[in-house]
Amino acid sequence: GALEYTINDCVPATNITGASECTTGDVTLNWTPNPNAASQEILRDGVSLAVIDATETSYIDLGAADGNYLYEVVTDCGGGPNPVGVAVSVLTYAGQTDLIFAVEGLLNAGDPGLVDSGALLETALSGAGRTVGLIRSSWLDYPCASDAGVSNVWILTGTVPNDYRISVAEGDELATLGEAGKGVYFEGGDHFGFIHAASLFDARDGVDDGTYDTGDGDDTFTAMDGADSGQGLDMSANTDVPYTQDQADNDWTDQLTVANADAGLSGAGSLWLSDDALVDATGAPIPPYITAIAGTANVGGNTVVQSWEIGGYGGDQTALALAYAEFIEGGGSTGPTFKRGDTNQDGGFNIADEVFLLAALFSGGAPCDCADSCDQNDDGGVNIADAIFGLAALFSGGPAPSDPGPSVCGEDPTADSLTCDTYNGC
Repeated sequence: GALEYTINDCVPATNITGASECTTGDVTLNWTPNPNAASQEILRDGVSLAVIDATETSYIDLGAADGNYLYEVVTDCGGGPNPVGVAVSVLTYAGQTDLIFAVEGLLNAGDPGLVDSGALLETALSGAGRTVGLIRSSWLDYPCASDAGVSNVWILTGTVPNDYRISVAEGDELATLGEAGKGVYFEGGDHFGFIHAASLFDARDGVDDGTYDTGDGDDTFTAMDGADSGQGLDMSANTDVPYTQDQADNDWTDQLTVANADAGLSGAGSLWLSDDALVDATGAPIPPYITAIAGTANVGGNTVVQSWEIGGYGGDQTALALAYAEFIEGGGSTGPTFKRGDTNQDGGFNIADEVFLLAALFSGGAPCDCADSCDQNDDGGVNIADAIFGLAALFSGGPAPSDPGPSVCGEDPTADSLTCDTYNGC
C-alpha cells in the first residue's frame, strides 16, 4: 500500500537568550521564531506572562524580583505547544557591598554539584554582617559590579565537570575590577591546572605564571591546614580542617605555586595547604601542596584565589568568609591610575599617542590631562624626550614605557610633581 509521511514543521523557537538589567530587574528575552508558528506564549517558571504575535522576536519582563527563573518561549502552530527555555538570574543592585557570582553549573544545566557554594557563601557573609547579593551569571553581564558601593566580588566557578571556564574577557574584567578597588575572591577547581585561559587577572592572582596547566592535581584533598600568608591574612590557627569534595572522589583539586612576582601585587603567600596527615592508597604520607594564595595589591583590592570550593570548608564558614572579606577589601593604594604611554586615553598604545603628544607640545593640540601617562620615560617631565622614547618603544625595539606600563592600569610608582587629573583609559 501507499506510505504516508507527516512532516512536523512546528519546531520550537531557536537561538533563545535571556539577560537581566542590574538596576531595574528587567529581563530581556530574544529568540528566532518558527516561521510556521500561529502564536507564541511567554512563560516564567511555568506561569504565563503573555501571548504574543507569532512573528515577535523579543520580550521584556519588567521589574522581575530577585531570584532565578526559567523563561520559556512556547511556539504553537495549531497542534500543541513546543517550548524552549533559558535560565535567567536577577539581582537588582541596591548598595550591596559584596556581590557573589555563582557561575558553577551554568554550563551544566544549572547543576552546582554536591556543594552549592554560592548559597553557602551568601549565608556565611550575611551571618558575618555583610550586605550581600547573589547572582548566577557572569560579572561581564552585570555592569553594577563596578558601582562605587561594591567592596568585593566573589567568583565561584565550581568543580569539574560542573565548573564554569572563564573567558579571556572575563579574566580581564576581573583585573579591571581589582584595579578599580574591588577585592577579588576567585575559586576554581580546574582554572589554574588545566587548559588555563590567560588574562590580565593572571598578574593579580598570586599564582606563578609558569606553572599554569602543570598542577592539575588529584582527589587527595579531603582535609587542610591553614598557613600565615605573610600578607596580613593568617589561617595558621586552623589545622586538620575537613573538606567536603563537590564531586566526591573526582575533584581534581589544582595544586598551586606562589608567584615570586606578579605585576599587580606587592606580595603573595600560601594560605591553605593539604593536611600534612593525608596519606596515599599505600599509606605513604602525601607531601603538603598549596591550594589557596593571598595576594596584596599594588593598586586596588587584594585577592584570594583557591582551587577548592568555600562551601566545602568544614570549619567555621562565617569566620572564614569575614576574614577573607576584610582582607580583600583592604587593598593597596587607590590613587589615580593610568596606563603610561596612552597619552590620548583611548586605552591603547600606538602611533596615535605620539601624534597626540607632539601636538600637545608643539602645535596647540589638546593638553595631557593625565601628565603621568604622557611622561613615557618616567623622568618627571613631559617633553620631546617622551615622544622619542615612545616612538622607539613602538618601532625600533626600545624599552616599553615605565611602570605601570601601557597595558595595565596602575599608579605612578615614582614620586614626582606630575599629576593625573583625568584619565579615561582604564
